[in-house]
Amino acid sequence: MSRRQEIIYASADVYFSGPRTLFDLFYVFFLNQVVGVSVATAGVVYASALILRAITEPVFGVISDQMQTRWGKRKPFLAVGGVLALFGFIALWYPYASLNPDASLAVAFTTAALFAFVSGMMLGPYAALAPDVAPDYHARTRVSNIRHLFQLLAISAAVFSFSFFFQEDASLNIGYVSLVVLFAILFAGPMLLLLFYVPEVKHDTQKTNIKQTAKNLLLPLKLSAFKTYLIMNAAIETVLILLPVLLPFYLKFYLNSFDLLPMYAVVLAIASVITIVFFLKRHDFCKIKMFRLGAFLAAIGVASLYFVPENSHYYVLPSFILIGAAVAAVSSARLSMLTDLADVISKQNKTSMQAFVFTLAKGLAKVVAALVVVTVLSFSHIAPKEVDILPVEVYELKLLMIVPCLILLLLAFISAYFYRLNEAQVLSDHNE
Repeated sequence: MSRRQEIIYASADVYFSGPRTLFDLFYVFFLNQVVGVSVATAGVVYASALILRAITEPVFGVISDQMQTRWGKRKPFLAVGGVLALFGFIALWYPYASLNPDASLAVAFTTAALFAFVSGMMLGPYAALAPDVAPDYHARTRVSNIRHLFQLLAISAAVFSFSFFFQEDASLNIGYVSLVVLFAILFAGPMLLLLFYVPEVKHDTQKTNIKQTAKNLLLPLKLSAFKTYLIMNAAIETVLILLPVLLPFYLKFYLNSFDLLPMYAVVLAIASVITIVFFLKRHDFCKIKMFRLGAFLAAIGVASLYFVPENSHYYVLPSFILIGAAVAAVSSARLSMLTDLADVISKQNKTSMQAFVFTLAKGLAKVVAALVVVTVLSFSHIAPKEVDILPVEVYELKLLMIVPCLILLLLAFISAYFYRLNEAQVLSDHNE
């Protein structure tokens, strides 16, 4: 693949990163502060969507691995899912706060399930294109870093859109329409470029029956590095989901600086971009070292949030700088590591398993994250549409956000020392 095609493939990640950021960062907050359901109930809705996405990703991943059409194995899912995702995203933020509580809850479950189903339908096939786009070891590292740069652009756009369009009243028509237009133009555009300009590589893989397919599902678990990666990935994914879910509450009730969220997003993005550019230039930097460094920096950044004074808008910036750099390092490393694992497993077993390997790792991580989110939010006592909370609840909120994240980051950091995939051997395999 040419560099232009690599960039087009990486840019399509904004189709997932932008909407997913809005969902992860604001949906529980939206349900609690706008729709008017309890934090615990909002957590159940959110976690249900995560679990549904965790189920649909491997299912469609396996289907796409075995599928052969004139348009390719992956692109039909991206094309159909892209249209459905637009409607799912529109429905997700529909201004239904005026409905009665039972109807509002039913709408929340339905729209979240639709969005999660379509996201799962697309994510597996998209991720499985990575070994085709970047079959070379260094190319995979480069594409992973470029993908993360586009993820940062999408995340920044998502944060700005929500902050400006829904600052006062989430049911404002202008904010609702603007958000949909942003999604349709900014997020969907790169996906169209991918469909037209990035070809799929045809593999000489044998089609398997249902019995053989079921047997193949256990093949990735025979690689010890993959089993270790599942633990590392689940711990990091849970942090990257739990922290955004609680962050809006932390900003509103503890720092009293929710309106400064765009500025915080810029700080996070700048720190992340600098980190990614560094690793792009150091393409020979060991991925597992990059992962451990990211987990270590993230632990320091999260722990420092506890010591930020109440109602201080700017003392939190160093924490966000550390967290931004850490997220960039660990996200890019784990994505590139997973691409290596998917390629190695498929070559060892001589069968197309890229999509399944990607979606299995991500799906299990989402199930773990969903269970942790429900458990943590069940201890929260923030009432729906609450303007202010008691000091004891502020202290509780800090602990709920920081303590689980620190435990999970410690688990990721320690388990990374047991990861054994010889990157030098993988490199030599590709050079042969």
